[in-house]
Amino acid sequence: MWMYNRLVPSRKGVITEFINGVRGFIEFALTQHNFVSNGSIKCPCSRCENSGFLTTDIITAHLYKFGFMPNYYHWVSHGEPFIPILRPESGVHEGTERVADSIPVNPYRTMVFEAVGPYFNFDCDGFDMDDEEEPPNRNAQDFFEMLRAAEEPLL
Repeated sequence: MWMYNRLVPSRKGVITEFINGVRGFIEFALTQHNFVSNGSIKCPCSRCENSGFLTTDIITAHLYKFGFMPNYYHWVSHGEPFIPILRPESGVHEGTERVADSIPVNPYRTMVFEAVGPYFNFDCDGFDMDDEEEPPNRNAQDFFEMLRAAEEPLL
């Protein structure tokens, strides 16, 4: 893939295909108005990793110097639509061999579960309050609504 084939083998320059790809990437990103801020877009280089908005000239220089951040095949921070990743799930069916089914994986849901860690107890928050459940505050409620919305298919 052109995004990860940047340098000439002698390391004395950038490959023409990479230069053309960067130009096309920036042209695409600038057409996605919801992802542009005052003519700037997020920098997907391996140093910035989409952390801030920069001008296209600086982004071009960053991409030539540092390359794209790892595994940025779907430009979701630049307007490319989210496409669920399909992961094979093995199952054994009676009288048949293993059959691989595909289930969609929502990377945002996975990210949240990875952030809370393997020792998080979903059944208990560490406080014993006679099983009295307090409704979530407004920020938490908004967050839970966003998680639920992420599970809904796009029309």
